[in-house]
Amino acid sequence: MAHGFFDLNQRASLTIQFLGACGKELAHMAEGVREQCVALFGGFSRVDMDAAKTASGSAIRLRVNAGDAPVKPGVDVVVAMEHHHILENADLLREGVMCLVADTGLEHGAARATSSAERAQVEEALRRCKAWGYWVPIFEELLGAGLPPAAGAIAMQSVLNNLLGINEMQSDLSLQPLGAAQPKAFARLER
Repeated sequence: MAHGFFDLNQRASLTIQFLGACGKELAHMAEGVREQCVALFGGFSRVDMDAAKTASGSAIRLRVNAGDAPVKPGVDVVVAMEHHHILENADLLREGVMCLVADTGLEHGAARATSSAERAQVEEALRRCKAWGYWVPIFEELLGAGLPPAAGAIAMQSVLNNLLGINEMQSDLSLQPLGAAQPKAFARLER
């Protein structure tokens, strides 16, 4: 199986921080990624997951550790189901951290659309810390297409699985670059 950029054959550990308002939705997504990590890396890794409440919702941290490697501080990936979770947790951002941020576009008439001003705030926060990532478009149409209420989390999980090399992209989502320049390994994800 081809691994993605975050390949534990090349890295000692990988830490993913999930941020969202709905604890159940977040837990479902994190557990799905955890199960995939156990299946993919479990032979030589330890996979731990812990959850915490935050001022605006929930946070789940998933840590995959290769062998007896010491746990390094900070996170490698931040997954935010709403743009403001990035701004409220800016202490997680540092150079090289990858962020996946849900983007509900104004052009799709969503009730809680991400405005251009809010997008600019997130962009600035990432650039200031030299973090990078993608806006992951999640539209009302996605929820109205017969998919379950957790469709946004499912879309995020699909993108994250692809980045981890767990599977091929399962959707036609068009990812938009965010923050600092993307590593060349990710050029294939952009439309």
